[in-house]
Amino acid sequence: MAVTNDKVVEGGNSYDGSEELDGSVLPGEEGRGEAVEKDSHMSSVFRNRETTAGVSVLHVGTDVTEAEVVDDCDEEYEGDGEDDVAWKDVELGRGETFTDECQDEDENKLGGNATHNSVTEGRENTSRYALLLSNGIEYLKYMYSSALLVFSVVVLTTAIFTGQTSANVTYGVPLLAAFAVFWIVVFWLGTVEGGLGCVVGLKSLQPSTQYAESHKVTFKVTSLAHRGDNLDRFIVGRQFLVVLLIFVANMMAAITGSVLGLQGLAKAIFIDSGVALMLTTIVFGQLAPQVNGASFMLDFLNNYFMLFSTYVSLGIELSGLLHAVYLVQFLFGKYSGK
Repeated sequence: MAVTNDKVVEGGNSYDGSEELDGSVLPGEEGRGEAVEKDSHMSSVFRNRETTAGVSVLHVGTDVTEAEVVDDCDEEYEGDGEDDVAWKDVELGRGETFTDECQDEDENKLGGNATHNSVTEGRENTSRYALLLSNGIEYLKYMYSSALLVFSVVVLTTAIFTGQTSANVTYGVPLLAAFAVFWIVVFWLGTVEGGLGCVVGLKSLQPSTQYAESHKVTFKVTSLAHRGDNLDRFIVGRQFLVVLLIFVANMMAAITGSVLGLQGLAKAIFIDSGVALMLTTIVFGQLAPQVNGASFMLDFLNNYFMLFSTYVSLGIELSGLLHAVYLVQFLFGKYSGK
């Protein structure tokens, strides 16, 4: 059976819309179950394709223009009149033949959707497993890093109070004094290390009076460090202070003997190579303060010890001990054409 612009062609017989249809079976189609609904004002023919037990039923509607014909099985026409028939899954065109292609395509799509859902579910499971693995690795890093840090602190503390550090052996510093000086130096180191990022970062936050009331000490620090060329001077003096503090920390806690019965490889790693001292100094005196300072600039600077460290840094620079830095800076500027 074929549909043209104004007639239905079936088995060599045709209907041109000039006569009323009485709902009888189309000529040549007795027994096939395909019927045409009665309608006397048909200007163009379309169908809402229904399939029951493999039998296709043709419905004839009215007032459908040629522009409303859709060739895509996925698209749907919704009529805007009482006589229009909402239809779906139609493959209709002038001179085209109705087939079961749309039904086959729908069945293929159902199978494709099932495959797509299966693939999507597989990807979600893979992503879930990857996330669990990533989280597990992160937790493992936290655990063994914390364990190494705690072990390093225990080793240093034991060495200091058993008199097996350079502070006691070489310089004769009392055990309790060596312990106190070491941790004060580490705290001061953390203050100036984290403070540098804060002072430089807040340089762009102008005017600084935005936090003059909420963070009064921070305002004092930045007002001093950002005045004139004080920022460069602060950086120079602060760097010398950092090196000095690390040197003092090494004097107080460099292990000279064996503690906790460590022998062989363990002793070579944690004591002889200084890993215990390095981990303790880097984590507490540098990395942790730098990370906190980068995240909480205003709060990190808001203490008088940071203000004191700023004055000390500027004082070190004022001594002229490091003024050769500015000569290097001048030469670099000439080389860069500035």
